[in-house]
Amino acid sequence: DPKQKYLRLVAYNTLAEPGDVCDDYQQQLQWLILQGFEVLPHATIHASDFEHLSIESLHPNEWLEPGTVLPYEIDGVVLALNNLEERKELGETGHHPKWGCAIKFQTSESEATILAIEWSASRSGVIPPVGIFTSVNLCGAVITRATLHNLEHYLKLGAAVGDKVIIERRGDVIPAIKQKVGQPKGTVLHNLPYPATCPSCNY
Repeated sequence: DPKQKYLRLVAYNTLAEPGDVCDDYQQQLQWLILQGFEVLPHATIHASDFEHLSIESLHPNEWLEPGTVLPYEIDGVVLALNNLEERKELGETGHHPKWGCAIKFQTSESEATILAIEWSASRSGVIPPVGIFTSVNLCGAVITRATLHNLEHYLKLGAAVGDKVIIERRGDVIPAIKQKVGQPKGTVLHNLPYPATCPSCNY
């Protein structure tokens, strides 16, 4: 049924203790494959290779089999220690594991013109100002709006209706107005009025 929505599970880890299933991450991924799971594309980097690493060389296009096309978009890669026992010894912070780090690729950008500034209710109930701009296509998505977070951020950006701005997708996911470009063509509303009612329900 084309109207149904399907989830695609791509495994990248197990909850097993080191030695229960395997001793290192490469073995762990091979075990997942044997259980019938699809796993994330991966490659081994030896310590001796770190001296020659660059952001460009880490992109999957450089180490996947020629002609391989990922069926999903990515915004970076993760460098992770292979030995699971050593991972356990290093541990984690409240924010991230100490045995790995994320490497983000350059964000996609495009130029657009601000058409309007309006208030919009977010899922969390916060009502931030939102920039409406001429449509841009970034990473296959057509984008026409992005949050300005709060009045202070809007004033710091200094972009008004009619101004040209750079639009980006942070992490190739979240639309954002990066900066204003060129000469100002509009007037920044320093007293941008707060809405008297909720923009979503008018209550």
